[in-house]
This record gives sequence, structure tokens and C-alpha cells, in this order.
Amino acid sequence: MNSERLIQIISDITGIPAEEMGEDTLLFEELGVDSLEMFKIYTEVSAELDAAFDIKSFMSALSIGKLLTIINDNRLG
Repeated sequence: MNSERLIQIISDITGIPAEEMGEDTLLFEELGVDSLEMFKIYTEVSAELDAAFDIKSFMSALSIGKLLTIINDNRLG
């Protein structure tokens, strides 16, 4: 998955414009993403890629870049 697609998913779920995000954007501190939104992001990414990820790692990602690394490096299925 590329950063543009992940940012679009996050934007769709949070309502925050994609232009305001980059790989260094902090999910919780800057965007105010909560655990329910993170779970929605997890569900959307998993469905789109037809893959599973370690939910603990996924939920602990602090930035969009870190989340992207988890997505691209740690598929379980």
C-alpha cells in the first residue's frame, strides 16, 4: 500500500482533509484519532489488501509512516 492511499483511508474515516497529512503526521496527537477510528482503519486496510495484521502493532503505530511500515512489512495472511 502506498502512503497516498493510506492517507485517503484515514481522511475518509476521520473527516480530516488528506492535504493536512503526511507520513510524519502523528495519528493520536496531531489528528486526534481514537481507538474506534484506528479499528475502522485496520478493517478498511485489511479488507482492501485481503490481509491480516497484528492488531496490537497496528493499534500502537504513532505516525502514518509507522503504520505504513506495519502494513507493508507485517502481513499475517
